[in-house]
Amino acid sequence: FLQMAPQPPPVLALGLVMLALGVFLEVTSFNAIGEAAILYGCKFGVDIEWVDSKFPYTWTNHPQHIGVALVYGSLLAFGSDMLETMGVLVAWWFALYGFQTIVEGYLAQDEHEALKQKAKKK
Repeated sequence: FLQMAPQPPPVLALGLVMLALGVFLEVTSFNAIGEAAILYGCKFGVDIEWVDSKFPYTWTNHPQHIGVALVYGSLLAFGSDMLETMGVLVAWWFALYGFQTIVEGYLAQDEHEALKQKAKKK
């Protein structure tokens, strides 16, 4: 927290807004789909309901990913005096997280379609 003190107030405000919005999206995602879905319960045989009619899934298909990106992105604002170090750390994280998101989206297509079809039948 000592690194945050010397930041200009607008930069701190931006970081706090990004952090708050990111945590808000994470919490509302958890509340919308539940613990089993957040923790990939469908990969372990847990019956997961497809949710696209509850906020934040009415706003975007990937609120968890956006929320986490905002939380990690806020590190740039909080550590702007160490921008080179923080920039490398955040860029590396974004690259890994982006790769994981693409792989997950590609590998889970059949699973997502099955959940969507099941939800339509109800």
